[in-house]
Amino acid sequence: MLLAGGACYGQFMSHIDVQIETGDRGLDMEMLETDSLSVGTPISLLDGVTATWSAPLKKHAGEPYVFNLVITVVSGVSIHLVGSWLYEKLKGRSAKLRINRTEVEIEPDKIRVVIERIEKDGQ
Repeated sequence: MLLAGGACYGQFMSHIDVQIETGDRGLDMEMLETDSLSVGTPISLLDGVTATWSAPLKKHAGEPYVFNLVITVVSGVSIHLVGSWLYEKLKGRSAKLRINRTEVEIEPDKIRVVIERIEKDGQ
C-alpha cells in the first residue's frame, strides 16, 4: 500500500536537519534546482530523497544568509548519496554546514561520518 509521497508500509524514513549559512543568497534555489521556493513543499533530490525548505532566518543586512532543509530519505536508499549530494552542492563555497545541529566541515569524509551516525542511530 502506498502512502503520501510514494512510501510504502514497512519502509522507514530518516530525517536529516540541515542548516546552511552562506553569503550566497541564491544558493538554496541553485541547490534545489528551482526558480522559486515554497515553505513546506518537498522537492525531489534523488529517487527516494526529498528536501523541504524553510524560510531563511531573519538577519540584518550584511550578515550571512541562513536557510534550513529537512532531507527525508526512504529506507533502502543509500543515505551516503545524501552526503555526496551535499558535498557536491557546497564544495568551494564559503558556507557553514550544520547537520542535526552539529557543525560539519564541508569535506566528503566529515559529512559521511555524521550522516552514517544518523543512519546508525535511526534519527
